[in-house]
Amino acid sequence: MAAVVLPNVGDVIAITGATVNPFIGFIFPIMFYLKIDPSPMSSAGKRLGIFVILVTIIVSVLGIVQIVTTWESSHATPTTKA
Repeated sequence: MAAVVLPNVGDVIAITGATVNPFIGFIFPIMFYLKIDPSPMSSAGKRLGIFVILVTIIVSVLGIVQIVTTWESSHATPTTKA
């Protein structure tokens, strides 16, 4: 069933990587640091952590958009001129 909907497994792996890897590699560790560190939220380390989370989310969304747009363009049916 999945092969009918998404014939290219690479697309599924790319979307999964663009959504899961930023959370595992960047967002979750920084969130744990923000929770565990007793310093105030205005400290330099916590501000940097929040900045990295925001940049990671923006880059991840841009990556997903790029994957979906190239996926749609590569799977589009060619139109014929009459």
